[in-house]
Amino acid sequence: MTATTVDRDTDEKGDSPIARIFPSLPVAAATIIRQGVMVAINLAGYLVEVSADPSLRVLGRSEEYVDNSAGSAGDLDCKVKRGIFGWGNSATTLALSDAHVGRTAFAVDNQTVALRNPTGVYPVAGRVYDVDADGQVFIEHGVEPDQHLGVTDVVVLAGADLS
Repeated sequence: MTATTVDRDTDEKGDSPIARIFPSLPVAAATIIRQGVMVAINLAGYLVEVSADPSLRVLGRSEEYVDNSAGSAGDLDCKVKRGIFGWGNSATTLALSDAHVGRTAFAVDNQTVALRNPTGVYPVAGRVYDVDADGQVFIEHGVEPDQHLGVTDVVVLAGADLS
């Protein structure tokens, strides 16, 4: 699978009581963010679509289309949702299966994930949650199990009903 150049209807799993919508995040200069693609923060702190760049910090799925192609960094913002989303599976030896549930997956592009990072250029996408019968790989974003074993990130909205 290759990176998409159009908006994407990305499947989602799970229902979480944890706040999953990030505040609107500033988009990088000369950048288009398509709706429904995997997005990340770059080293400068701006939102971009995921690509083969190991310095990217994958956040989740874009919730809207934003065209900042003619703008400077931070001119426009984009809503991003973290959660468990379905992405395309990598081909051949990098493909994920049910045997990889719970393992770290790597982002090949804005809609494809892989088991390994053979060339060292893929950012961590998150943890494999499921691989469905159609081969779609569901990734839990916002976790890097190999780096944060035993740590749970919990965000609670102020004034939230926790009953």
